[in-house]
Amino acid sequence: MRLRIFIILILSNIHVYSQTIEVAGRVQSDGGSLIEGASVRTKDNKFYIATDIRGRFRLNVPNTYNELIITALAYDTAVISLTDYIDEFVEIVLEPISGIKEIVIHGEGINAAGDLGIDAQISKVLPSVSGGIEDLVKLNLGVTGSRNEMSSQYSVRGGNFDENLVYVNGIEVYRPQLIREGQQEGLSFINPDLVSKVRFSAGGFGAKYGDKSASVLDVTYKQPRDFGFIASGSLLGGSLSVQGVSRDGYFSYIGGLRYKNTRMYLDSSEVSGDYRPSFFDFQTYMTQHLSNQWSISLLLNAADNQFQFIPEDKDVYFGTITEVYGLFVDFEGQENNRFSNFTGATSLNFRVNEKSEYRLVLSGIKAIENETFDIYGVYSLNQIDSDFGSENAGDSLLNLGYGLYMEHARNLLNVTAYSVALNSVHKISKHELTSGIILKYDSLHDKTDEWELLDSAGYSIPYNGSSVQMYRNIKAVNSLTTNRLEAYIQDVYSFKTTSTIWEFQGGIRGNFNTYNRELLISPRGSMAVLFTGNPHYHKLRFAAGRYYQPPFYKELKQENGNILSGSTAQKSIHFIAGYELKFRALNRDLTLINELYYKSLDNFIPFELDNVRIKYLADRRARGYIRGIDAKIFGDFVVNGAESSFTVSVMQTEEEVYSIANQSVEISEGYLPRATDQLVSTNLFLQDYIPGMKSFKAHLNMVFGTGFPFWSSMAGRAAGWQRSSDYKRVDLGASYVLVGADARRKFSGFLGSFKNVWFTMEVFNLLDVKNTISYSWMLVVPNTSIYGAQVQQYAVPNHLSGRRFNLKLSIEI
Repeated sequence: MRLRIFIILILSNIHVYSQTIEVAGRVQSDGGSLIEGASVRTKDNKFYIATDIRGRFRLNVPNTYNELIITALAYDTAVISLTDYIDEFVEIVLEPISGIKEIVIHGEGINAAGDLGIDAQISKVLPSVSGGIEDLVKLNLGVTGSRNEMSSQYSVRGGNFDENLVYVNGIEVYRPQLIREGQQEGLSFINPDLVSKVRFSAGGFGAKYGDKSASVLDVTYKQPRDFGFIASGSLLGGSLSVQGVSRDGYFSYIGGLRYKNTRMYLDSSEVSGDYRPSFFDFQTYMTQHLSNQWSISLLLNAADNQFQFIPEDKDVYFGTITEVYGLFVDFEGQENNRFSNFTGATSLNFRVNEKSEYRLVLSGIKAIENETFDIYGVYSLNQIDSDFGSENAGDSLLNLGYGLYMEHARNLLNVTAYSVALNSVHKISKHELTSGIILKYDSLHDKTDEWELLDSAGYSIPYNGSSVQMYRNIKAVNSLTTNRLEAYIQDVYSFKTTSTIWEFQGGIRGNFNTYNRELLISPRGSMAVLFTGNPHYHKLRFAAGRYYQPPFYKELKQENGNILSGSTAQKSIHFIAGYELKFRALNRDLTLINELYYKSLDNFIPFELDNVRIKYLADRRARGYIRGIDAKIFGDFVVNGAESSFTVSVMQTEEEVYSIANQSVEISEGYLPRATDQLVSTNLFLQDYIPGMKSFKAHLNMVFGTGFPFWSSMAGRAAGWQRSSDYKRVDLGASYVLVGADARRKFSGFLGSFKNVWFTMEVFNLLDVKNTISYSWMLVVPNTSIYGAQVQQYAVPNHLSGRRFNLKLSIEI
């Protein structure tokens, strides 16, 4: 049955068309302005097309038609006779409708899919270390676990980082696999200066999106209409971007260079040393219109992220008010990591008419990841005098253990991936039918050479009384090649009644891969109803679907470094109910969104989180659930013209490990919190300016999240788990607009040639809170004879950076 459905999905992408004649022309206003998006159609609406950015159109119609109707928002309708313009280029001039003062367009529609638009321009003012689009995602509904400001990774409704889909112009973005810490991550793929549109879904997304379990971030880059230049520089790096369009409007381009160096920020870390981060990337997106129906686009990206570090020492205090411990470490050695990525994609677009469009996409990725370090540390763990009235307050009362450890790694991962996709969109009456076929080829080659030696009080750990043992020793070489065939079909149907507008979205997605020869069928559906008879905007939404996540690489790596064979896809079922209200209060337009969700998990691979590194237990399987409620209110609730938002999420996720590979007996450890479990998380983003002085603006971002669960890898989660301290962070930005619409004065001459110029001062971690990102488990043999070689464990927190300042200058032409 699954095979039949899969074949139907593929065959649904085959269409037959009849022959037509061609009419070409251009639409402009009486003042000479080219009109984009004007509708050119036949009287019965069976054949129509929209004009492009140059106001041009090319429409195929049967020779039985003798006239075309041209309409555009805010303009009078025009009618032309086809018999008068056979084999001629039609110049059409539209007259504006008299008396129009303001037009409001609601582009969101009913949106049964539930994906939300994100204003990419906010990334220019949001106080952020990474400065990427992903930081805007962290302001959104359902995003939790955002407890690392150095990373672009995020957790959505209890899922881990690997469960998020990211697309740029329809190309699925590859993310590095070997990164352990946020400070190594560098630049994310998405360049904010190139972005035109951003959509984000926190779950229940449609069948046109791929096979992941948590969320979708869908980014579209710009197709420029004129020349532009953007430059910015700060203490953390800089960026340049340029855009333009040919004189005839057929060719457009946009490109950007970025450089990032977080050394200034990392100098506030509790591990002191010589930090040498260097992150660079180049991107360009070009489009050539071959005709009014045909166009070809090219997206190129080259990224080189290097992180070098020579540690010196680390002093960290932890515990409670009455029981304080201190860990002091002296280091030798260095760390040298490099993550290079090259991506290329080209798409051939054919717009048959306004109702039908095809897109053929070819893409390729080459990623090379090198992880190299040799670190030698000598440590001393002490109990600290916490009596503030004592003369020895802050001094060591008792040495609990001393020793050394050595860490070595020479890890290499080489990834090559290609894909071919054919997508189509067809509008038929009240239906919008989307379908696609995707062929993928993945080839991964890795070499793992990693070991760790622990010694405490002269005892090697693990201790056996007769020989020196490595605490961890992994040596493996793997090659994995997978071919994947994916297909989907999705329909959106909408209709109106006297008091409501309804929209239904339904689709099915198929996936087959040669790694485990597993055929997956994923049905997904959603519906929304908008009540139009009320003075306010009320919308109800429901979504459900079955989602699969086939294993890629990290999920297959066992503790010995070898790839597990035959691992099947992780499975989840989503249920979502939402309510949206748009209303006016205190003379402000506001929007409130609430969503209640439940996810049933099965065949999931348990994992542990260490900073941003996900350590899967590849040979185990678990069942579980995720449940929660999200709420977000946004709008100009501080001042008009400056959108602010407040988001709160309450969530619980647990799982039960029930099987181990190669063991037929089912086990049960009971339901325990997953590593992403976070009961409450909130985010408040405020924008403000001095009334009457819009040139001075302030931007405040506040984040709070309750603690996350953690446990000892040696003892295991079932032996006992703890919860970290709460995450609290405030970032503040203040900007002054020197040149621009909000500037206090207008300039001529050199400064007058700029569109915008503004200065920004940022304060990261304003309250200087020592937030915990992960825990290191110190295994020591106490310095007392009564313990012998008995190993004691201490959870030592790894803190994020402290307060730091940044200055930035931004220029737009």
